[in-house]
Amino acid sequence: MTTHPQDPALVGPFAIQGRLGRGAMGAVYLARSPGGRLVAVKVVRDELAGDAAFRARFAREIEAARRVSGAFTAAVVDADPDAERPWLATEYLAGPTLQKEIEASGPLTPGGVRSLGGGLAEALMAIHAAGLVHRDLKPSNIVLTDNGPRVIDFGIARALEEVSLTATGVVVGTPGYLSPEQITGTAIGPASDMFALGAVLVFAASSRGPFASGNQASLLHRVLHDQPQIPSLPDPLQDVVRRCLAKDPAHRPTPRELLDLLGGSTAMLPPLAQTIALPLPPTKLLPPTDQQPQPQLQPQPQMQGQWQSQGQGQGQPHQQPEPHVQPQAQLQAQAQLQSQPPGFPQSQGALPSGAAFTTSRGWPSAIAVISTLLWLGFIPQDQQMKVQHPVATALFGLVSLVFLFFAIRNWYLVLRRRVVLRLSPHGLTIERAGKPVTVPWTAITRLRITGDVRRPWLTAWLETTYQGSLPVPHRPHHGGIRIYPIAHGATTNSRNRQLNELRAALNWYAGHLHDNS
Repeated sequence: MTTHPQDPALVGPFAIQGRLGRGAMGAVYLARSPGGRLVAVKVVRDELAGDAAFRARFAREIEAARRVSGAFTAAVVDADPDAERPWLATEYLAGPTLQKEIEASGPLTPGGVRSLGGGLAEALMAIHAAGLVHRDLKPSNIVLTDNGPRVIDFGIARALEEVSLTATGVVVGTPGYLSPEQITGTAIGPASDMFALGAVLVFAASSRGPFASGNQASLLHRVLHDQPQIPSLPDPLQDVVRRCLAKDPAHRPTPRELLDLLGGSTAMLPPLAQTIALPLPPTKLLPPTDQQPQPQLQPQPQMQGQWQSQGQGQGQPHQQPEPHVQPQAQLQAQAQLQSQPPGFPQSQGALPSGAAFTTSRGWPSAIAVISTLLWLGFIPQDQQMKVQHPVATALFGLVSLVFLFFAIRNWYLVLRRRVVLRLSPHGLTIERAGKPVTVPWTAITRLRITGDVRRPWLTAWLETTYQGSLPVPHRPHHGGIRIYPIAHGATTNSRNRQLNELRAALNWYAGHLHDNS
């Protein structure tokens, strides 16, 4: 847990003890109530606080979340959606997240996975009964307590999903746990959470998700088109996971059906907390305070009893008496972001790489070498043969010209400079000859895949300011610019795979700009 000079001393009636982390909504703090109870307080960041649509949605989701039973979730303690910076206080849960537990101790036993499935099914029943869909159920949003798994951050994803910032890079959800309908933008409902539950159980049983790992575009493509990789599990757990991960939402079980599929045997299993080693709750905290701190020029030292960030507001004991100092690299990254053109989103730390695509030279190199050798082999060398067999000589000469054409075409693909395309929440980056240029999404009006089937291009319609700044040749196309050759010269399978992954990345990062027609 860290402290920052700009952190508030009070949020509503809660005395802030330190910062636990930062998520898509804003900063997350550990705080104490007036009576001394620990709570996790999430404070909305300034950009969202100024969005009226988000405030209205946030208020509705808070009211719905209050109706969810705290026996299975982090209960809502208090909230103020009308504050200058809206905030939400939830119960503080002592214990590791499922993500941290699996990373530290490895997969759960089949009995532990079954207990986890039963506990999550009960939590989803409570959430869905309140009219909510979690939309971002994942291992880091599940806290393992001594009384079973508890789900956190329900309702936040829906509040974030419909604000204007979604169009400029705020991504809601986690690839690998998102359902197919969330990726394609179709109807989202309780069945979407059941898909995520199935993915969580696979992770708990194998330390990896059902769609492996990789860049976000690859994960999204696999969720839509590939079958999940489910580890060997005893019945009925194997069938439960398989049904939860069905592509069609209608084929997935409800939380009640999942409990019925698991059968009464779940009640006979030991509690999940007995199968893992839970950390002890913290014993040392800063004393509560109701005074605003005086501005300080130096970073405040961290307190002796601290927590490492888990998800968006949960933690475990961690001793680290060293003072918190903002890394120089982070300061440089912030200064770089502040110097970007207007509309370029700001964030802390280095820009994420996102989904990356690179022009290939492997297949063109092989074709170029083979074509060159065949061209040389078919050139008539024997003068006597040319006189005695003019027809054959002409035929050989024609064939050699064909191979020469393929050789020149593929040598061009081999010798051209490599182009790297990156898509991230911040924008679209084109890199050629080691010179990257990033165009923010706000400077792009349209993106479309153009050209024929064998030589497709990613074409972008940009603001005038950026049209001459890209490090690629200017190839106009109906008012746009062809900026990236998609797997030119590659095999059909490789080209189709990159096309599908690029379409998935465009829908994910810039769905409002991507023209699928």
